[in-house]
Parts: sequence; structure tokens; C-alpha cells
Amino acid sequence: MNYIDAVISMIPNEPNSNIGIYSENSELIEAVERKADEFLSTTYDLRENNFRRLPFGGEFFEFIVFDSDKMVLDEQVAKQLEFAIQKNRFLAVLTSSLKTEDLENIYTELNFTHIEPIDFEDKRIFSMRKWFRL
Repeated sequence: MNYIDAVISMIPNEPNSNIGIYSENSELIEAVERKADEFLSTTYDLRENNFRRLPFGGEFFEFIVFDSDKMVLDEQVAKQLEFAIQKNRFLAVLTSSLKTEDLENIYTELNFTHIEPIDFEDKRIFSMRKWFRL
């Protein structure tokens, strides 16, 4: 199994879901779009519209795939991701160089838990769950 297959297996098999993706990798984008199409779901490119489905809306996502070492550590980006993803849903972060502590320092403050890595040859995927504020 390669990292793209692993990401695809993490996407919920629920119809009418909103799946966000931030990546420059066309193979990953196409795979996510195919998976979403199987379940009548929709993918949205988070590089547009300030991490929202529409420029004026604040709709939520059931799952987000985020593929950027540099951007994921930006606190403003992290806050946008925290806003955009529904409670009790998952964020998958693809990275080539980050450690668990790098993400925990930012994302635990934003109510993400279960920050767990899955290692592959050329990528590391962190799965994080958005939780309720305490």
C-alpha cells in the first residue's frame, strides 16, 4: 500500500460528504476526487476561497487532506482548518519531514486529538480528530 491508497482508505464512505484537499500532487487530487465520486460526495480545492467551499460560506468539511509541510505549521492556516472541519471528523496531514510534536504543539490547542503518524517510504501521514471544546 502506498501513501495515496492509505489516504483514500481514510476518507469516510458516506454519501454527500464535503471533502477538502490542499495539494499540488495531481495524482493525489485525482484519487481523492474518484473516491468522493463513488459516494456522491464533492471535493473542494482548499487553495481557493480561503479554506471554504464557497467564497462567502462557512460550510464544514467531513474530511480534509492537507499536503504541505510549510503551510500546516502556519498558525493562521491551522485556525482556518480548525474552523473548516466538522466536530468529530478527521484531518489527514501528509508530510515529508514533520514530527508528531511539531503538530501537537499547534493542533492540540485547536481541539485536535489522536494525532497519530503512519509512515511510508517517502511520506508520513498524520491522522487527527477534531473534537469538541472543553
